[in-house]
Amino acid sequence: MIIHKILLPKRYLLDPLIWFNKFFQDPNWKVKLFLASPTILWLLLLKFVSFIPHDLKPDPDVTTLPYMDSIFCFGWRLQRFPRTILYTAEHESAFLFVDLFAAVLYVFYYGSVAFFAIFIAYYYWKLESTKKESQSSQDQQEEQPYDPSFKVFLVAWSYGWLGIFALCTQTFWPTAPPWYNDMYGTQAASYTLLGNPGDLARLDSFFNMQFFKKLYENNPVVFGAFPSLHVAHPALCAFFMPGAVRFKYFVWLYPALVAWAALYLNHHFFTDVLGGVVYAYIATFIMSKPAEMLIIRLSKLRSANDQAQLRYKEV
Repeated sequence: MIIHKILLPKRYLLDPLIWFNKFFQDPNWKVKLFLASPTILWLLLLKFVSFIPHDLKPDPDVTTLPYMDSIFCFGWRLQRFPRTILYTAEHESAFLFVDLFAAVLYVFYYGSVAFFAIFIAYYYWKLESTKKESQSSQDQQEEQPYDPSFKVFLVAWSYGWLGIFALCTQTFWPTAPPWYNDMYGTQAASYTLLGNPGDLARLDSFFNMQFFKKLYENNPVVFGAFPSLHVAHPALCAFFMPGAVRFKYFVWLYPALVAWAALYLNHHFFTDVLGGVVYAYIATFIMSKPAEMLIIRLSKLRSANDQAQLRYKEV
């Protein structure tokens, strides 16, 4: 066991190289690369958009989101909840832990999204291995009409389209976050304005640091409140969570907590949260359909070709 634990890190260092080699040995590698292309395109567009001159961009919208929130929330303001109701000077230390909890959820959600993606990849890789070892029954084949490893690339396909749709929205309809309205009201916004940490500034002040201030001042998309990608990315992972996983719907607790953190820290409106879920739904259940049909079609053609070659060899 001790030797196994010592050798285990080396194995994980070598595994990516092995997987990379196996990827290009896979006869379907071109299809899988095509499914990953929206994510690659999104990353390229993200870099390209940063070079667009401010004069060519639309003026940031500072009024629509507060108005939509007044409709969806019946006049209630959900930002900073429950601090707006329960906070007193006596509860300062208790709300410090609430601030820390919200900050961990909101700032480090990227790592948790990566965890979701790795889990989904592992699940379908394990499913594929089990299928090959046990030579699954006809019922299982009908339930999964294509190679389970394709499911991982369907996630990448939808993830990329989610990013592209959100980037197009934030580029052609830039929207101000709630901290802007608190500071400047409905005053016309300028792209020269640096990002603001919102209520994360309380942690900077308490710990006598400028971590969140510098983090958000370097944010390239200041006026990109709608949709909230902090909510959209975990929601997409939750939509893709395999149905066979126990407590499948429990994974929605995390996107819900991130949504609460986005509101509590005054970084998003409730409308942004709803938009994030809608965008994730579209990317998961609408944009993935053409790709899934392509995979099924190619899988049937490959299966028919394999059967034809088998019959040819028997003759």
